Amino acid sequence: MKLVTDAPTPKEDLDVGELPEGWTLTTVGEVFQIVGGGTPSTKVPEFWKGDIPWITSADILGIKKIVPRRNINQNAIKNSAANLVPKGSIIIVTRVNLGRIALSKIPISFSQDCHALIPKTDAVDPEFALYYLSQVVQSLKSQSRGTTISGVTVNVVSSLPFLFPPLAEQQRIVARVEALLMHVNAARDRLSRMPLIMKRFRQAVLAAACSGRLTRGWREGHPDVESGSQLLVRLNESRKKIKKIGKTFEDDTFFEQLPELPITWTWSTIQQIAERVTVGHVGPMKNEYRSEGIPFLRCQNVRENYFDARGLVYISPQFHESLKKSALEPGDLVVVRSGNVGVCCIIPESLTEANCSDLVVVKKPFGFVPKFGAYYVNSLAQKWIDLGTVGIALSHFNTKSVATLPIPIPPLAEQHEIVRRVGSLFERADAIEQEVSGASRRAEALTQAILGKAFRGDLVGSEDLRKDNAKS
Repeated sequence: MKLVTDAPTPKEDLDVGELPEGWTLTTVGEVFQIVGGGTPSTKVPEFWKGDIPWITSADILGIKKIVPRRNINQNAIKNSAANLVPKGSIIIVTRVNLGRIALSKIPISFSQDCHALIPKTDAVDPEFALYYLSQVVQSLKSQSRGTTISGVTVNVVSSLPFLFPPLAEQQRIVARVEALLMHVNAARDRLSRMPLIMKRFRQAVLAAACSGRLTRGWREGHPDVESGSQLLVRLNESRKKIKKIGKTFEDDTFFEQLPELPITWTWSTIQQIAERVTVGHVGPMKNEYRSEGIPFLRCQNVRENYFDARGLVYISPQFHESLKKSALEPGDLVVVRSGNVGVCCIIPESLTEANCSDLVVVKKPFGFVPKFGAYYVNSLAQKWIDLGTVGIALSHFNTKSVATLPIPIPPLAEQHEIVRRVGSLFERADAIEQEVSGASRRAEALTQAILGKAFRGDLVGSEDLRKDNAKS
């Protein structure tokens, strides 16, 4: 085994305040052997055929969770800087993903991004050392700021302070810490599931809104409203001529294949209830961006149901004039057609003048409230995104895909009610997510507080143990 031997910082240079009775202060280098890592040559495939787990910092997923993805053999260790360390070794990341730390439950080998700490004495409980060092190694991040990928030196690791209680007290502290953290971690696990729960909640809200289930009771209380079909007839007559793209499905056979709607709703298509459906600018843009001018939307500016100004770029008024086909106005819908396919938002009133890149643009929708239209398109977006993630080509998702998209048309008054109810439910979801975020921060702070008390000797039970030791 190839050890790293750096002289530790003298104990007199360390200062952690007054220590509990029976505790001593030392350094990592005095208590642990420090073992470096390495990567066997990938040009020798035989090195990578074995039963010895070999990890990088990416395989450390938690302080007690190492998931090796590759194995090597003894020949690889003999012919490289790699080492095999025993179970119970503490692996510290000193380069990429600096500060990660974990306890290995099996003999293991590792890359040059890591070092292993092997206790020199049986008086060290590995799990106590793990919990203590998980706090101490965070200081490495601040020490490495401004450095290169070389990370922190072995001498820095060797010089880290190590508080050394009697073994019995180390074990008592570990038991107490784990009992407390069990409850904290259970809460954190529940909190970690909330983003997926809230995502499904929003999807369920949109599905209910766009099928009529969300406003079933509202319709019962408003039986005399103008129906969706009457709304379209009235709007078509007032506009005299509606510009259409592709097939219009006037024979109704297309709509017969669609889900049944409430009696006052009707099916239409985007192309039948918009001035036109077009596409944003497709072409080189490298030399067109400006620090100010006309806002130019890209995919990252289109989020589910809202415009995101982060990363917004600009083009000159002259270039904007040359792209009249993709000019945007407040109330237009824009739909992503690559990446998060189908995600849609409304152009807000604040963007009085704008243009866009390769997005599908629904110009001046008139048969539906724009927010209702965005809710409906986004209710379908996850299906398109899922198709893309499983490898199904979505090159066919283009202007015509949106233009011929069937869309339910509720009565106008009901559309406004749907928008109000969905907005209210989404506001509740946002508030819950903020509470969850705050609770997650508090759980993390509680974890740090528990560990802090443990290593000050303040956890309930530690003081009693010291008294018992003194009596004996």
